Amino acid sequence: MAQRRMFSPQIVSSEEFLTMPVSSRELYFQLGMNADDDGFIQPKLTMKLTGATDDDLKVLLVKRFLLSFDGGVVVIKHWLIHNLIQKDRYRETRFIEQKNMLLIKDNRSYTEKGTLELKSGVKKVPFWRENRKKIMGESSLPYSFSYKIRNAFWGKLCPLCNVEMRDQEMSKKCIATIQHIIPLTKGGKHELDNIAVICHNCNLSLRDKPTEKLNNADVVREWTTIVNEPLTEVRLGKDRLREDRIGKVRLDKENTSLNFLKEIPPNILEELHNRFDCDKKAITSKAESLYLYCQSKGRIYKNYHALLLNALKKDFPERKEPIKSKKVVMVDGKPTIYE
Repeated sequence: MAQRRMFSPQIVSSEEFLTMPVSSRELYFQLGMNADDDGFIQPKLTMKLTGATDDDLKVLLVKRFLLSFDGGVVVIKHWLIHNLIQKDRYRETRFIEQKNMLLIKDNRSYTEKGTLELKSGVKKVPFWRENRKKIMGESSLPYSFSYKIRNAFWGKLCPLCNVEMRDQEMSKKCIATIQHIIPLTKGGKHELDNIAVICHNCNLSLRDKPTEKLNNADVVREWTTIVNEPLTEVRLGKDRLREDRIGKVRLDKENTSLNFLKEIPPNILEELHNRFDCDKKAITSKAESLYLYCQSKGRIYKNYHALLLNALKKDFPERKEPIKSKKVVMVDGKPTIYE
């Protein structure tokens, strides 16, 4: 067995690796130092010696820096990228059965057999794709649910990797996505109690694996807020109002134009002012910052009202009590303010 171990900067200096918790990264290095010449190891002893937790191991598995097998065995996915062991020093792993379950991709990383099954030169269509339309059609949730709940979690932390769920420069790996706790392929339904919101990268890593509840309670709370949130009915010029499946009024053109951030309609500005504990100047200043960001980066969003709303949620607390209106009344010839 070779006595030296190496780590490639291509992997350990990547954005996906560096955004993991320090404890998870430390566990990865320790597993790499103690794995056999094919990258296989049973991690429990190493975790006990280093003080690592099950959560640290879970992060590595979710991010697919490790691949797991039955019996508590894992393999370092990028082992062959890290290490090139001479034949006279190489000793094959004792986990032969698990090794036979792997393929080596063109970039020399491990992957499980069967993940890219081809038939007659055409990729096999997964079962969940064939049934997704039927499952979504049977759901009690409106068609706008996915879009609205993703917007509600814009800027919040992913419950698995703690990365901020928003568009990052040159990358969409951090945007919020819908995660079914019990996957649709395993009998799960597209219902509120089966949905969590995680980042795009974690969603791809999990594939069709069941998860814990994660932030399902937050999803239920946010959706309840969305359903019960009053909307102001307004008609501007030729802009058209429609109702979605939960009976809410939606404005077609106004919210989808970047100019919304430059000139916020007075009724929406008043609504935001009544909801958040800040003055109108702070709201317009935030909107101008978002306007300049979208303009300079070339960002295009489906709903700029939702973009502003989520930005205000992050920066300002919501008011606990509504703003009291003030009236000016003339008393003895002098103006007097009454609340």
